[in-house]
Order: sequence, then C-alpha cells, then structure tokens
Amino acid sequence: MLSAYVRNFALFACILSLLFLQLIGSIAVVGFLFFSALAIGWRRKFFVSFPTIVLLWLFLCVWAVASTSWSTLPHLTLRSSIQLLATTILAIMLAYHFKSRHFLIAFGWALAVAMVASILFPRTGTTVGLNGVREWVNVGIFRAKNQYGMVAAFSLIIGFSLFWVRGQTAIKWFGLLLTVLGVTGLIQAKSYGALVIGFASAGAALGLWNFSRLGIARAAKLSIVFLAMALLCAASLTLFGYWTEILGYFGKDATLTGRTRIWEIAERVIETRPMFGLGFDAFWHVSQSEALEILDFMGMAVRTERISFNFHNQFYELRVGLGLPGVVLFSIIVAHNLFNIIRLLTFNFDVFFACVAALYIYLASRFLIESNVMSPFSYIHVMLVATSIYIDVKSREMGIRHSLASNSKDESVEHIRFS
Repeated sequence: MLSAYVRNFALFACILSLLFLQLIGSIAVVGFLFFSALAIGWRRKFFVSFPTIVLLWLFLCVWAVASTSWSTLPHLTLRSSIQLLATTILAIMLAYHFKSRHFLIAFGWALAVAMVASILFPRTGTTVGLNGVREWVNVGIFRAKNQYGMVAAFSLIIGFSLFWVRGQTAIKWFGLLLTVLGVTGLIQAKSYGALVIGFASAGAALGLWNFSRLGIARAAKLSIVFLAMALLCAASLTLFGYWTEILGYFGKDATLTGRTRIWEIAERVIETRPMFGLGFDAFWHVSQSEALEILDFMGMAVRTERISFNFHNQFYELRVGLGLPGVVLFSIIVAHNLFNIIRLLTFNFDVFFACVAALYIYLASRFLIESNVMSPFSYIHVMLVATSIYIDVKSREMGIRHSLASNSKDESVEHIRFS
C-alpha cells in the first residue's frame, strides 16, 4: 500500500510541477523530472511494447531532433527538441504505468492546487471584452488568460466527470469542488472560447459515457446522425456567412483577435522553406525579423531573446518549425485517435475513459486557434500524449475482446452443428 501512495503522490507532484512552470521556472523542470522518475521507477515492470501511437509520437520527436541539421538556430533546436523528446517519453511511460482513473485523479488534484493558488493570489492582465473595451482579468499563476482558461477548462471537464463516479463519495465531492473551481477560473479569465468549449466538453464526457451503454446498433445509428448534424452545422456556418456573427457574439472579431494576420506572416515564412521548415523552436527569437513583426503588430514589447508567443494555430506552428513531414505526422496522430474514439462509441466504457475522450476532443478543438501542444515540459503536451495512449490502449483492448467474443461465438456454432 505504501508504494501505491508514493507513486500516486509522485504522479501528482510531477504534474503540479508543470503547472507551476511559468511561476518558478527551472525548479519546476527539476521537479517534473525527479517525480516522474520516482513514479515510473517505483514499479519493477517497465513498458516495452511499441504500438502505432507510440511510434508516431517518437517519430515526430525524432524528426524535431533531426531538424537540428537544417535549423537556422541549431543549438537552440537541439536543446528544445531533446527536451521535447524527454517530455514525450516520460508522458508515454506515465500513461502506461498508471490507469486512466489514477492519472485523472492525480491530475485533478494538481489542477485544484493551481486553481486555489490562482484564486487566492490573483495576477492581473487585460483582454478585450464582449463590448470591445479592454477590461481587467485574472491570469492566476500564469502569464496569460488563455493559459489560466485552459487550466480552468481542464478542471471543469475532469471535475464534472469525477462527480458521476458511482459508489465513491469522496471522489464525487472532490469532483464537485473541482467543477466549482473550474467555473470560477473561467469566469475570472473571461476566456469565452474556453468557457463554451469547456462546458461542451464536460457535457460530452457525460454524453459519451451514457452513449456507450446504448448497445452497438443504437450507438452506431446515433453516431451517424450526430456526425451528419455536425457536418451540416459546419457547412451552414461557412456557406451562409454566420461565422463572423458567432465570433462577434463571443467577443471575437473576424480576424480572430489578429490571428489571421499572424497566419499570413506564417505563410510567408513557410514559402521560404516549404518542405523542412526553419527547425524546431527556431522561429520565436529576436533574430527572426518576422517574429519581431508579429510582436510589433500585436503591440508587445521584446523583453528576452526567446519570445513567449506562438502562431495560435498548431498546424502553422508545426509547418514553420518542422515543415511538411511534421504536419503530416501530427495529423496522422490526431486522425488515428479521433478514429479510435468514434470506433469506441459502439463499446461500453466507464466514465473515466469518457473523460479521457472529452479531454482529447477539447484539445483537438483548439488546434486551429491555439498552438501550445508541442512544447517541452508543458502540462498540455503531457495531457495530449497521455490521452492518446489511453485511447489507443482502450481501442486495442476492446478490439481483442470483440475478437475473442466473435471466436467464442463461432466455436459455439460449430459445436452445435457437429454435436
């Protein structure tokens, strides 16, 4: 029992370290590495299998390391890519060493600590409100409201899911507390996109859980209806020009708060190196004139050599840094996991896996407007890699069960036929 407590605490501590990264810097990195090693090393059985999803993540990280050879800033690319590879490997091993139940509860406790610290010790920032006027917001222990909003959305999704766990009163009460903290954080950050998508994802977790219990036939039919309605809504928004009005309702202009201008500059950079890119993490530095142009457009000052900004689009970020192969590899990873989620809708699963699927869907929904996934020592990257592993493991597990059930049924038929 002692080893289980130590491992679970180490998992909680390594995630908490990443959440405090922007506040305490390198100390958080040391904490993540130490507690990850403790959580993984406490068990004698180590992960040795290499399924498709693991190979895809490793190939993407190795490609980032390889980009050192053509990077415009090779020494920075080498350091950042090795850090990304280490973060990814640790995230993979943590996911294989802990069940989704333990991972989500540990992540939930880390989120709760970060949320309480952000609420009790607020830090102010500004944002453009629904009326177009700049207003003060709380960014918590983070430097930006988007980061605080992301943590609050994670808290809402995990907390709402834990509230529905049956027969576990303590977990249910903790889930309720985490939900309240998440809603409070979303209100304080005034991140309306995170608020809407967070509530939608929390509802999706509950919906997916109940949906999986309908039976294969009904679930398959409802899946087709749901996908058809989603495609119809998307087509309607595009064809009939309501996209701008909806963005305006959530306080966003048609340029997505300047994102379209940033993406135009990204396309200009891509034209210079369309195939291989500039190298991983080689763009956001003061030596890049286009990076300074973006900062000038956004009205931001240059404070350090390394610029804390991004293209607010994961695919542009990858295309600029890792070229076309990087985008292709990442797209395959996303498609692979989304396909597995759709496939698993016809199987019965618990609320913990429903939460994992909802978290992944939430992250995937942000790829077109945010780009904070492929970052070394990022809690978001750890979450994305871990949920990818849990989805893949569940898919293979259900596939094996389905295969065994089919074989067992066939053997029963043969037995009746020849008896």
